[in-house]
Amino acid sequence: MHSIAVESIGDKLKELLQAIAPGEEVVIVRGGENIARVVPYETQRSRRVPGSAVGKATISADFDDPLSDFADCQ
Repeated sequence: MHSIAVESIGDKLKELLQAIAPGEEVVIVRGGENIARVVPYETQRSRRVPGSAVGKATISADFDDPLSDFADCQ
């Protein structure tokens, strides 16, 4: 992880982008305090496929039956 002062970002922007490109993180520092973290942009992983979860979850037959009376749970 690299650190760079706010004051020198403009002068070192090209170097900053070259460090980020392969996956490196860069922390921007102002007055000795970390104020931001610059990370590479992640492209969307993969598209979701409708119906890909069919059969992976089940709902019991009594799902919507009334709940029992909780009066005797004291």
